[in-house]
Amino acid sequence: MKSSVQIAIVGGSVVLIALLIVVFFGSDITRLQISPGELTVEQNVSNEQPPPNCDILTITNITLPPTKVKRGDNIEITYDICNPDSTKAVVLGMSIRPTEWTGDMEIIDSKNDIEVLLNPGNGKYKRTFEISEETEKGIYDVSLAIWNGIPGNPSSFQIHHTDWLENVLVVE
Repeated sequence: MKSSVQIAIVGGSVVLIALLIVVFFGSDITRLQISPGELTVEQNVSNEQPPPNCDILTITNITLPPTKVKRGDNIEITYDICNPDSTKAVVLGMSIRPTEWTGDMEIIDSKNDIEVLLNPGNGKYKRTFEISEETEKGIYDVSLAIWNGIPGNPSSFQIHHTDWLENVLVVE
């Protein structure tokens, strides 16, 4: 698709204005026409997203809230996700566990697991996690996951998950 801009020039140097436009638009200019009192700039405009920089659906980064929270607080987590495929519905899951724990205990907040529609490419998606009143005070590890359906459902599976991020959450 092409975009065209016409600029009426009243006084001043046409060449200087044309040079500034070339510097601003760069190599996207397909036509630059200077006429008496007018300058026309045409450029290519693309609606296509740049290709993602991943080969598989991946959590590329996370943003956690303040590291100190109280029991009963809701925290908001941002997932940066790279989706190399077409639009896809997934569920964002999250678990916490006491840092000193050596077993398989995980604390989940399934009521806040949320289905999101991932667009192709890189995007940011948010969910909340409630630190229940029953959560003991202490230091916790966090793990995030992307599921193809409801986490814990026998027909669902994790598409991607982070390693346990250790010592990142303090429950007071």
